[in-house]
Formats: sequence, structure tokens, C-alpha cells
Amino acid sequence: MAEVQKNTLAGENVAHFIQFLMMQQQQTLLALGAHPNPPAGAPPANYALAKALLDQLGAIEERTRGNLSADEQNLFSTVMTNLRNAYGQKVRGVS
Repeated sequence: MAEVQKNTLAGENVAHFIQFLMMQQQQTLLALGAHPNPPAGAPPANYALAKALLDQLGAIEERTRGNLSADEQNLFSTVMTNLRNAYGQKVRGVS
């Protein structure tokens, strides 16, 4: 059985979690073709990839429910709401 390692760097873990959310948000927006500042040579929109990223984030959201601080939960909820809205607009053809 794997050992659970205790980490006393709670602030660092929070920063990593927020960074993870922001990176996933950027990747999903790129996959949707909805990134406000896409990099040069960005690939075309890939809605299947965007859906997969959203589904993964949704699973993480469900699995972390009750384990996040209020600020972390608010950020996660905001990210998910924004991404779900962007996805819905793109697949419906609304710009």
C-alpha cells in the first residue's frame, strides 16, 4: 500500500493547484479557438479535445468537492462556468 506523504508546504500546494486550473483553462480555450491571445501558429479549434478537457476538469471538481478552501472552490466554479459557457457558445455557433 502506498504511503501518504505529509506536506508542510500548504501554500505551495495552493499555488500549484491554482496554476493547474489556469493552465487547464488556457488549454481548453485554445482547443475551443476562444483564447483571447492565441500563440502564433495555434492549431485550429478542436471541440472534441475541449470536451475531453472539460470532462477531466469536471471529474476533478467532483472528486475535490468538500476538500477545497472557499477561495479555491470559488475559483474552480468560476473557471468551470466560464469554460462551459464558452464551449456551449462555440458548439452552437455563437461568437
